[in-house]
Amino acid sequence: MYTSLTARPSENGRLTASGTDLVDSEGYAVQLRGVSTHGLAWYPDYINNSLFIEVSADWNCNLIRLAMYSELYCDGEKKENLKLMKKGIDAAIKDDMYVLVDWHILADDDPNINVDEVIEFFDMIAEEYKDSPNLLFEICNEPNGTTNWGDVLKYSNKFIPVIRKHI
Repeated sequence: MYTSLTARPSENGRLTASGTDLVDSEGYAVQLRGVSTHGLAWYPDYINNSLFIEVSADWNCNLIRLAMYSELYCDGEKKENLKLMKKGIDAAIKDDMYVLVDWHILADDDPNINVDEVIEFFDMIAEEYKDSPNLLFEICNEPNGTTNWGDVLKYSNKFIPVIRKHI
């Protein structure tokens, strides 16, 4: 298999895991190169079309990571945070980039604390963008504290089917 350094959704389609490789719709291994927005709520100014155009065209990036910090989403700022996420997803789609939708656990340590909100969030995003090959999902970034892999597995088993029913 070859590795495409400039994989693009318009050319490579939806990506999936195959063993240890990330592969395109034809089964060819691809590489993603990109940048992260850090926290959407902390740096909303970075979610703009001109930045995404620059990252995609000038930097030749094919991925942007949109970090949704769970405690910020779950503590009453859902509408504004969801609006930022969708704005970023739409900009990435427009610029033919893959977008990593990152549910970022940090201050709340254990991902199981807000599992209802996780299900709600991923169900909305996966449903709305079900026909887009651009989306990848990072379901539990940075669990910490006393959280163990058993906690992450319990958490994952509750909502991965929610994403998969749409894609």
